[in-house]
Amino acid sequence: MDFSLRTVDTKEKKIVFNLLTAAAKTLAKKKINQWQYWQNPPIEKVKWVEEGIEKKEYFFIENISGQIMGVVRVANNDLLYWGVMNDKSKYIHSLIIHEEFSGHGLGIKVVDKIKEEAILNNVEYLRLDCDCTNKKLCKYYINQGFEQVGQKQLSLGKYNLYQQTPLQKQMFLLFRPLMKKELHLCWNQYRPIKKRQLEHRPRSRRHGGRRQRH
Repeated sequence: MDFSLRTVDTKEKKIVFNLLTAAAKTLAKKKINQWQYWQNPPIEKVKWVEEGIEKKEYFFIENISGQIMGVVRVANNDLLYWGVMNDKSKYIHSLIIHEEFSGHGLGIKVVDKIKEEAILNNVEYLRLDCDCTNKKLCKYYINQGFEQVGQKQLSLGKYNLYQQTPLQKQMFLLFRPLMKKELHLCWNQYRPIKKRQLEHRPRSRRHGGRRQRH
């Protein structure tokens, strides 16, 4: 699915909040507690989004027809979740794919696009956080090559902190198919050996419930 990232204008902030609210409702239907505060956001979260829009950190994810499929925030620092970090990093927040466009791997394609830009700009780390109660999403980020490096307790919940180097991500995607192939080959080599061992294992004979001794 082709897409592009377009900077959110300050006049479009209502669309961003609508996407956040819709995402919260979708998660609620799946019995996931993450982001439920977006259905009635506290003032500090409203200001947090507004500040990000003013700093040009929010981007709409649009298809070739200009239809908005989601939104993502990409920042150069993140004092709230990560504090002061003395390196060149990109921080990914609020990655949302509208329910209508989900299920096509669009989310990871967006992360990959951010990664490509990071490599071109000599960024050392990609960083993001995830509500620790959303086990499925946390596992998803691990499977995409991110490493959990800490946790952050905030008033609205506890969040796992993940990071990776853009080059690390690139190498992970390059070698993951080879790693799966090697594991498959190893298992296929192991399985016949295990089967032969079982077939040739001497069986004990029992008589009257007791093993016969010779």
